[in-house]
Amino acid sequence: MERQIAPVAHQSNAPVGINFFDPSTLETLNRFSTMFANSSLVPENYRIGGVVGGKTGEGPKKTVSEAEAVANCVIAFDVATRIVASPLMVMQNLYIVYGRPSWSSKFLIATINTCGRFEPLKFEMTSNGVCSNGVANVKCVAWTTPKGVTHDENGKPITSKSPQALRGTAVTIQMAVEEGWYTKNGSKWRTMPEQMLRYRAASFWCSTYAPELSMGMRTVEENIEDADYIDVTTQVEEEIAAQANKSVVGFDNDEEAPAPPAPRNVPAGVGEIQEQETTSPVNQASAEDEEPGY
Repeated sequence: MERQIAPVAHQSNAPVGINFFDPSTLETLNRFSTMFANSSLVPENYRIGGVVGGKTGEGPKKTVSEAEAVANCVIAFDVATRIVASPLMVMQNLYIVYGRPSWSSKFLIATINTCGRFEPLKFEMTSNGVCSNGVANVKCVAWTTPKGVTHDENGKPITSKSPQALRGTAVTIQMAVEEGWYTKNGSKWRTMPEQMLRYRAASFWCSTYAPELSMGMRTVEENIEDADYIDVTTQVEEEIAAQANKSVVGFDNDEEAPAPPAPRNVPAGVGEIQEQETTSPVNQASAEDEEPGY
């Protein structure tokens, strides 16, 4: 019996982005983007006057200008058109991590489940021994089937081991340890490992079978965990606790600040004369010209 294949939309019917070269479309887009940028319901990045940054991966804290807010809304509209989603949903799930746009993992899973090409994503969790650090090495595999393909040719329900199943790359806790995700500062792998396994497995699956759904963008967790940066948070906290540069910078405590150096005993009027001589070289030269030479 022939293998069942879910129908795939023809390329001509595939959703495309906004035509930025059409003046009428651009005018309408700008009007809608301005409306969204003035709304209190959109996230800070898309709101005029919104305050963003200040957290790990977000850069310094700043206020979003009107031009930046409208431009961000325009991009969100274009992304929403390409993936056939609500613009507000895109705005609420598209984050900037170390300067890179990143999807929230739950939004990526929802996009896969509602795209109409696949059955809802499933996760197979199995025990895989013990990791090198002594914790349980749980393995997670994301899998699903083409839309409408739920039983094989014999009428039996398809499982993750069936030939029709679309299996993603296996993710394990040992992988998280070896890749350095587990030991990152503030890592969620130590506090909610099963959730992080599902998030990473879903991202791997999407990258393999439907990268167009994520538009090539990674998830927030991936960009944070794989970023090549030095976290100096602990170092700064230690320096503050030790009151670094205490002899130079003033502190609000009971210790007295070092006394300023005592002024020299200079005869009255000498400082004024020296200042005049220094600041008025033209007058000084004129006085020398009037004196007789020896």
